[in-house]
Amino acid sequence: MSVTSARLRAHSLSSGILKYRLNLWSNWKRDKLLERKAVSGIMLILLLGGTLTLASTIQQVKASGTHDVAVTSVMPNKQGHEKHYVYPKWTINVNVTVLNNSTEPANMTVSAYYNEFGWHQIGNQNVTNLASTAQTTVTLSWKLAGVKYCNHTVKANATLVGFIDVNPANNEGYSWVKVKMNGDVDGDGDCDPDDILWWVSLSYGSIYPRPRYNQQCDFDGDGDVDADDVFIYVSPNFGKKYVCQQ
Repeated sequence: MSVTSARLRAHSLSSGILKYRLNLWSNWKRDKLLERKAVSGIMLILLLGGTLTLASTIQQVKASGTHDVAVTSVMPNKQGHEKHYVYPKWTINVNVTVLNNSTEPANMTVSAYYNEFGWHQIGNQNVTNLASTAQTTVTLSWKLAGVKYCNHTVKANATLVGFIDVNPANNEGYSWVKVKMNGDVDGDGDCDPDDILWWVSLSYGSIYPRPRYNQQCDFDGDGDVDADDVFIYVSPNFGKKYVCQQ
């Protein structure tokens, strides 16, 4: 074989190898491009899916609204006035004011309790269709007969009906009352001459709502200070002391 023929054969072989390598390089670049496009497509699908899911969740939240009810005030009262010092013969009211913080009307159950070696229910009442951002006052009657002397915590709560409350921390409110012995007008733990001379005698013969009327001298809670208050309720306790029973 001549030198020229050998050179031509070597050149042809080199050209073939170069073309093969170029084809490999081209195929590799094509495969990488396709792979990147596939990954980009998958990421785009996932992104769109997440966006749609988020939009659906937001729409569901908007559709279902936000539900929250709150107790804003608890007030023991008698004859429309706030009262914390009370007597065993009395029947008082516990006024519970509730607020609907929901984005739509709400139904709830309002309950009140007093603490005496544990919680005892005073009463409960249902509130229906309270408008969004509106508030209302529920009045629960409490007969104090049998409630022990001295201080009692009063608790009220509002329980949302039909939905989960997003802020249960504001569902409760508190107040207090002190049950005194009949005749202990000044609340110092006894029935003595101070109660009679400084308080009962000055209110004797008065009726609600006249200026001399003192509700703390109306031991039977019937709207006047009369002989019943003195002879039935004060006289048996005159000279007595009492201690808290819890």
